[in-house]
Amino acid sequence: MLPLVGPMKWIVFLLATLAVGCATPVARTTSPALEQAELECAGKGMATLATPVGNTTSYKCIAPDDAARRAQAAAMN
Repeated sequence: MLPLVGPMKWIVFLLATLAVGCATPVARTTSPALEQAELECAGKGMATLATPVGNTTSYKCIAPDDAARRAQAAAMN
């Protein structure tokens, strides 16, 4: 095998780092307020709509087929 010299060392290091980073699962956190709003809305047979308001997020219950809900779901995909 050829000795790793010059830029090759960095390429091997970066590829190894990328492989480890891609293999590590990312934890997705959910706000307790969102979880509570989803529970309340689901109990009513409705969906939850999250709207940013300043530094916080406002949650409200809406009909599952509401256009705003579909737009928000489409933006997340």
